[in-house]
Amino acid sequence: MQVLLTGSILVLDELRRVYGVQAAVLPVVENEMLRDRRVAHLFRKSLGNRRVVVLTDEDVVSHFVASGHTATSARAIVSGANATGDEYFQKVDMGEAYTLAFGVELGFPVLSHDFAARRTLRDSGLPRPDQTLRLFDLLVFGLQVGCHDVPFCDRARQTLLREDEYVPPEFMKASFGVGMTAFPASLVDGAKATVGPVANRPLVLRQ
Repeated sequence: MQVLLTGSILVLDELRRVYGVQAAVLPVVENEMLRDRRVAHLFRKSLGNRRVVVLTDEDVVSHFVASGHTATSARAIVSGANATGDEYFQKVDMGEAYTLAFGVELGFPVLSHDFAARRTLRDSGLPRPDQTLRLFDLLVFGLQVGCHDVPFCDRARQTLLREDEYVPPEFMKASFGVGMTAFPASLVDGAKATVGPVANRPLVLRQ
């Protein structure tokens, strides 16, 4: 949702066009986005031009079957992911619960800007995805690959503050240009020069 709220959608195009990475949401997240009047129209537009697709259980089953699993084992994987989502939903909002659960069970990177949800799962001793990206990871990545400039990223930061959305501590009281010098980015293009510090275990696209 924060990607649309801040207008940071060009990076989704870049991920698909250059890196073959398709942004996807689960049906529960689709429902949440369509109910949010701030972004519903932008979300419908993103679905229409396939910047974002909806990932159904059957899509996941098809993916695993194509990867060599039997249909039975693929359905068992999806069933396990939904069961984990049910468990997480007892502690965090539905969209975050199932997104994080599918990331854990399927081994997919996920985008989650809900720091409180991730902290709740951590404090409850529940696993979280190995690769959990934040909106600011996308912003720094967009800056690295030329989708965004620093003024754009700072406007996105100000929008989140204005909308009372989560902003990492590095950016709470500092401009984007200053904050990114202390922000360890978790998504990088390994073939380009980085624009700031990098996390210990980043998701590297291209070497």
